[in-house]
Amino acid sequence: MMTTFRRLLFVVAALPAVAAAQSFQSLDAIDGLVATSLAGTGLSAWPVDRRLKLASCPEQLGIDPLAFGMVAVRCGSLGWRVYARIDGPPATATITPIVIKRGDPVQVELVASGFSVSYSGIADSDARLGERVRVRIDQKASPVVGEAIGAGAVRISGLNEITKLPLKRVEE
Repeated sequence: MMTTFRRLLFVVAALPAVAAAQSFQSLDAIDGLVATSLAGTGLSAWPVDRRLKLASCPEQLGIDPLAFGMVAVRCGSLGWRVYARIDGPPATATITPIVIKRGDPVQVELVASGFSVSYSGIADSDARLGERVRVRIDQKASPVVGEAIGAGAVRISGLNEITKLPLKRVEE
């Protein structure tokens, strides 16, 4: 008959063997999958945290597209997801210059199916070509958000933004 102390000692001695028998997902396989998905883009990924102990995925790992500077590798059947941080564009890439600065007068073009309307406004934020920019059409109204399409030019195409514009009814 074993005493309580001996039983406890036996359980503690058996724990490392149980942990070693458990199968964990290879972190090198995750890093390899991320590197393969970034091949030819000029981007590189940081290795995933080596302290992770993820259950081995019984199916092929899935990978989500690049978003917010990270790529997600997931195991759908087990429900875990790991994020790998991506380094930015290569040093040889050029950064698009700012085409709209805060406080600049801008021409706002509302584009919808079948018509377009132009307004004058003041930029509330800086923007590069293709970025979103906040513009005030009227000092009292809330700002609208559009896309910078050139120096001092903004295009609005979203229905939520269109409803904020001061449209006047033209009577015949």
